[in-house]
Amino acid sequence: MAAVDINDLRGYNLDDLAARFQKNLIPAAREYLHSRGLADEMIDGLQLGLAKGQKIGFGPHGDTDELDTFFEGYVVLPIKDAKGKVRDLVGVPLDPEEEQCISLSGDLDYLFMPMDVTKSDHIFLCETPFDAIIILQAGLAAISVFGSSNLNESWQPLFKGKQVVVCFHTDLASRKNTYRAMDLIAPVAEEVFHLELPRGIHSINQLVLSVENPLEVLTALVNQARRDGRYRRFSPDFLRQQAYLEEFTRRKAGRLGGLPTGLPSLDALLLGGLREGLYVVAGYPGAGKTTFMRQLAENIAASSYPVLYFSLEMSAFELWARAMARIAQRPVGQILSGRAPKKLIEKSAREYQKIAQNLWTIEGSGTITVGTIAEHIRQTFNQLGKVPLVAIDYLERIPVEVPSGIDGSRLNSIANPDILNGMRASALKQVSMAFGCPVLVATSLDQDSAVNWAAFSDKGDLQHSADVIFLMRPPVNPDRWEEFKTESARDPGEVLLDLLKNRNGSTGEIPLIFFKGQGKFEEKPQE
Repeated sequence: MAAVDINDLRGYNLDDLAARFQKNLIPAAREYLHSRGLADEMIDGLQLGLAKGQKIGFGPHGDTDELDTFFEGYVVLPIKDAKGKVRDLVGVPLDPEEEQCISLSGDLDYLFMPMDVTKSDHIFLCETPFDAIIILQAGLAAISVFGSSNLNESWQPLFKGKQVVVCFHTDLASRKNTYRAMDLIAPVAEEVFHLELPRGIHSINQLVLSVENPLEVLTALVNQARRDGRYRRFSPDFLRQQAYLEEFTRRKAGRLGGLPTGLPSLDALLLGGLREGLYVVAGYPGAGKTTFMRQLAENIAASSYPVLYFSLEMSAFELWARAMARIAQRPVGQILSGRAPKKLIEKSAREYQKIAQNLWTIEGSGTITVGTIAEHIRQTFNQLGKVPLVAIDYLERIPVEVPSGIDGSRLNSIANPDILNGMRASALKQVSMAFGCPVLVATSLDQDSAVNWAAFSDKGDLQHSADVIFLMRPPVNPDRWEEFKTESARDPGEVLLDLLKNRNGSTGEIPLIFFKGQGKFEEKPQE
């Protein structure tokens, strides 16, 4: 699904768009919302709508545009200001198993508040709008986030002096957000409680649809939360057992498999592909790190999964030229110099479109920090409903962010490179954990580290923070440096992808063939 840039919507009137989507809410769609527990009063009052061309069986048909494609599979919820003017359009998933909302702006850092909750002493904080709507229909005060990690300190005054019941979903990612939300609210609220849903019940919405007397059950759960006591920042793992079981069930059902890289032997070692974690691609200059990372990124984008590729050395055009070389099977130099046949490159560009729809190449050097990377992830998550694969080429180009009062530029220029790389890797690992996304980063090694794992293992926090470390090297004796350099220059040449560390799987070596002229890797056929 391609994102919609809010800057491209300046010619649209968001109020008119909201009215247009509302007209698409045909009787079959309204019946579906009834089945999710929503009453007509809420459906009409909130101006819920639907895109055309829905594949779920009850959407209206007719001519569609990019906005219909963007909101396919979602109920459209207008977000209005105090004067009733629409400021954004949010998509709420139709599939009860999905949680992440999407928005046109990508700025889901506000709360969904369909009623004035300032006069209420008790507030339910929910994870998705449907949960909040269900509670509001029961006559209780409720607001919601939008199913993501968009927690904002500016919300705190809203909860000052209130009793707050946090009732997020029961999966592991939602449980993490539960604790983050309670950490944010606890300093200002009178009391904060965590509502624990019954085993097998995933959300407030599901609770209402699964029990005969939902209001009585909800009341009993709130009373149990009060008996369990107010939120404490440190709690035993006992309280997380249900989230762990939910996560295991989702993985067993195949809902959270890894992202296949396109290299079967690599996927086997990675237990299915890339998943949450920090993946470090290490190698000497010219080993093919950029080509390897870009090829993996394009393979994953081809599967309709979003990829953010931060290129801190090569231009986006150079990377595009390498992609054209792989598809057209022509030397990269012919494309960079403009000597390749135009029709062949135009044909290759058309084949590349599916990849390009899901791939964002962000150029920059010095301006791309860990903080800006995190913001790009958040925006992508909010706009597409998926956390992206993040690829960074390469680690040494990321400025180290230091506390205020310290000259960061001076620190970056004089500090030990291994210490700085460790700081960068640790920060990227935290980003991966916060968003639940795979982060793939390249790092360049000197001669000793490139051929000697013992030397590389002294890199401190870099190797400690990484979940997986790939070392790219020629398949020769590392003690023979001249032979090492000679083999490295061959085209095509052999490269060993050596998994030196794999936190949750096996280590091993994967023989690859590196076609430098065409900018691609292939697995070496088994003899």
